[in-house]
Amino acid sequence: MIHLLFILTRDSALFQLPGLRRIRQWIVCQHYNNPQVRLARYARLYCAHPSPGAVLKTEGLLELGRRALVDYSGGLYTGTDVYFGEDVKVITHVHPVDGPNDNFELNPIRFCPLHVGAYAKVLANAILLPQVGEIGAYAIIGAGAVVTAPVPAYAVAAGNPAKVLRYRRVGPDFENPPSE
Repeated sequence: MIHLLFILTRDSALFQLPGLRRIRQWIVCQHYNNPQVRLARYARLYCAHPSPGAVLKTEGLLELGRRALVDYSGGLYTGTDVYFGEDVKVITHVHPVDGPNDNFELNPIRFCPLHVGAYAKVLANAILLPQVGEIGAYAIIGAGAVVTAPVPAYAVAAGNPAKVLRYRRVGPDFENPPSE
């Protein structure tokens, strides 16, 4: 029953009205059996290929922006207050092109878990490919980035392919930046 309600309410404009947003959010939480998941309109948090490793585990708030597509077939583990922005794509499985079959879609699927640290932000239109494995805590992935490798904690990464541009300065050292 909850699954049917979820399908009916997830993209409905009616459930974007202020009085009905709470009902939609309750249905989302029931569907994922997690009170910390927030989905914007047209966002998809789904398991493309059910497997034993298809786990969605959050330690706190997980928020998806409009039209974000997050696949957790390989497993998705997030810290608290993780944000995937508008139109973000996350892929946690791959169909190897080399294998016993001519049609690569028939080859055995390789599942790749993704660990996202607390307070990480993935901004609009970024793509996280299966081999990423980890986005560190407090990291920021720039808009439009194509992430192909792990991103360390406090890193600011952008580009195609994404590269670490710099590390965030936070805390007491922010007041007194290092001299160059």
